[in-house]
Amino acid sequence: MEKKANEMVTKDTLEVLKKKGLKLKLNTAGKAKIEKYSRAKHLPIFRGYDLLENMMVVRQYIQKKHNIDLGLLETLLFLNPKQYFTQADYAEMPKQFRYCYLKNLLATGYVSLLQDAKDVSKKLYKVNRKGHEIVCNFYELLSCEKKINEIQSSNPFNHTKKRTPFDKKRMDLIKKINQLPAPESKKGLYQ
Repeated sequence: MEKKANEMVTKDTLEVLKKKGLKLKLNTAGKAKIEKYSRAKHLPIFRGYDLLENMMVVRQYIQKKHNIDLGLLETLLFLNPKQYFTQADYAEMPKQFRYCYLKNLLATGYVSLLQDAKDVSKKLYKVNRKGHEIVCNFYELLSCEKKINEIQSSNPFNHTKKRTPFDKKRMDLIKKINQLPAPESKKGLYQ
């Protein structure tokens, strides 16, 4: 068990723990059960809390790649699982002022009218193929099912003319993420 716990932290963290005389212990009892006191210095470590670990890079990559803002991405992430929705469903969701009206969302081209009706409450909408692909790509990258493309022409963080210092840092992190194998806790999402 100790070996698996050690695999869940970086080498730098392991070195610091070793210098302090601390060891990691995988907590299989769950977060609710409190470990009993022991003289050995063991730090509990939990599995499965790494799903959103790369969120800051994946989210910004998707936004830049598809030239969309955070409000639109959040709207697509909310509506895509519904598959079909009405004006009332859309009204439930908190959203940015820009997408306050459904017609503004329709103008983006990521949502389309599926069934027209005279009564607004009877119109049926759907996230179209383009919007669905953005959401699927987001989840595939977040779960490490797919690697983030590092090629200069297809990665918005890798364009040398428009590259900022933050983009360089993000690109370094993307390269690091792509070299790592997908964690077991994330493989369960797509296998």
